[in-house]
Parts: sequence; structure tokens; C-alpha cells
Amino acid sequence: MKSDFLLIGAIAFGIIGITDAAPRAGVGSMGGAGGGMMGGMPNTAKLGGAMAKIFGEKTTFTADMESKTTGDKAMTIPGRMSFDGGKSRTEIDMAQAKGNALPPEMAAQMKAMGMEKMIAISLPEKKINYIIYPAMEAYVEMDFSEPNSKTKSEEYKVKTQELGKETLDGRPTIKSKVIISDSSTQVMEAIVWNAPDLKSFPVKVQQEMEGTTITTSFKNVKFDKPAASQFEPPANFKKHTTIMELMQEMVMKQMQGAGGMNGMGMPPQKAQKR
Repeated sequence: MKSDFLLIGAIAFGIIGITDAAPRAGVGSMGGAGGGMMGGMPNTAKLGGAMAKIFGEKTTFTADMESKTTGDKAMTIPGRMSFDGGKSRTEIDMAQAKGNALPPEMAAQMKAMGMEKMIAISLPEKKINYIIYPAMEAYVEMDFSEPNSKTKSEEYKVKTQELGKETLDGRPTIKSKVIISDSSTQVMEAIVWNAPDLKSFPVKVQQEMEGTTITTSFKNVKFDKPAASQFEPPANFKKHTTIMELMQEMVMKQMQGAGGMNGMGMPPQKAQKR
């Protein structure tokens, strides 16, 4: 079960775009309830810096998204993304996720903990990430520092190799291999499907993340500017500095309000005979 939580946490955070800031914020060190799910996050790119180059000149958009992994731990996770000049907001609902890695009892535990819905906001200019849990009315504010933080988005170099043409959902696309690098090293590599009828928007992006293939598809793409409030946590939500702090408070509330460990979905313990 713990390995399943690790995978789901990795996939979810890969989708919402949290980078190596997560372990430094206390995510990877947490054990116990929810610790396995939140620990061991891979270093993944977010929609800022290098990753923004995948979207070219499309600096403002909103779109529905669906991310899939394959293999024994296959999963499909729907979501929605908003992007505005480097700022990104990604929403996912694990209650709508499907796949071998998410058995019903795990989905029920996530819902009981108020963690099934997650919103990630990334503000590269401020070097801040927000992880928001609407059901908890709480969020975590994390500082981050990218390995290539000194490289501005416009300074990354993009090398594109066209691989052919494919039709996706009735839409013609151009399939390419995209390699992005800074002045000295390769930063990321992806297979991208661009739609000429959508201003060459990348309607599908495929990346390898620590041995796992994650494919993200975009639909219902609109180039309207998102509201500024989309990139801020709700003012009435409680702020935390680490996910560990947030989850410890949540666990204590559940234990106090629902009869100890029974509130965490644990079976009642039988009284010992004397």
C-alpha cells in the first residue's frame, strides 16, 4: 500500500508541477498517515523557465487536461490548467482518477483526509509555490529554487526534430522531439504534438519521469487571460509552511473529532482480555 501511495504522490505532483522544493518543504520526511503518499516526489518541470518553452508564444491560456501513465501502475488523472505569462495553476481531482494504482480503499482514505482535490499555483518570478487543499480550507506556501533559476525563460535554447504528422481526435498535428537546454546542459526532453489550427498549441506532451512515462493531453483550449485571483490562495484559507505541518494538524482534528484512529478509517481495536 505504501508503494502505491508513493506512486500516486509522484504522479499527482508531477502533474501539478511541484519541483525539488517539495522535499525541502518537509514533504519527503513525513511518515504515518499520508506520509507515504506525499513522500519521494520526483524532480519535475513546471510551467515556468524551461517547461514554458514547450508552449512557445502561447503565454496565456486555459485548458482541460488529462494525464496518463502506463504499465502495472497505470493511471488516468483529469485536471485543468491555467497559464499567464509564467504563472501557472493546475487543478486535479483524485476522486475522478482511474487506474490500477488507485484502489477504492485508497481513494476513500484520500477523501476522508480531504486530499482528493488539489490545486497547485506556481509563481516563478516570486519563487513561490502554493499547494491548496479546498476541502481542508488550507494551503502550503513553499519557496523554491530551481537548479537553473539563473536562466531566464527567453535564454533557454530549443532544438526541435520533426518526427511526422499524426491525427489526434480528428485534429491534424505535427509530432516532434523537443530538447531544451541552457548555456551548458540539457534541461529537459519531450515528445510534443502541436496543432496548427490552434496556433501550434502543444495538445499532447509526453515525458519520461524517473522510469515512468507521463502523457498529458489538452482539450478545450482557450487563449483568454485568466483572472488574477486564479493565481492566489483564498484569503480565508489557513496558511501552512510545510505539508507535514498541515497534515499533522489535520490528523489531530480527525482523531479528536471522530474517536481516535477510527476517524482515520482504522478498524476499532478489541479490548485485551485480562
